[in-house]
Amino acid sequence: MYVIEGLNQTKTEFFRDGMPRRIEFTLSLKRVDESLSDMFGDLSAQLNNLQETATSALSDISKTVGGLLS
Repeated sequence: MYVIEGLNQTKTEFFRDGMPRRIEFTLSLKRVDESLSDMFGDLSAQLNNLQETATSALSDISKTVGGLLS
């Protein structure tokens, strides 16, 4: 994983109205190694949350469609 340490921006070559025609930037990154479990968290808990959310959404859709058809 990387984190942004710095961002520098330079505007040059301007249009007549003052807007920059050319924008250059420099991005400084730093690599930060983590374990996969730190990066992604508990995948089992994420899967359970996703299943619950999908089940709830399908239930809501079913109720809405059922209400429209009756």
